[in-house]
Amino acid sequence: MENSFVHKGFTVSMNAVRNDADPERVRFDVTVAIEDISTGQFLLNETRPAEAQDKEQMTAERALNLSAREARNLIDGGHTA
Repeated sequence: MENSFVHKGFTVSMNAVRNDADPERVRFDVTVAIEDISTGQFLLNETRPAEAQDKEQMTAERALNLSAREARNLIDGGHTA
């Protein structure tokens, strides 16, 4: 599942792929790229695992939402969770 958006002059592109390495937990690997539109320079370009912290199962949509929140926080000058 893919998603992209623009936030404060940065393009954020994300792609979530289910990782079935552990049959007991649902996990997605989310690739996140944050690019400065004005310079073309990448602020971030990495793949991270997304796993549910509570009893609910992780979904691709939920993994992308978590990554989008972290990307916005990073762009706004905060730290990722």
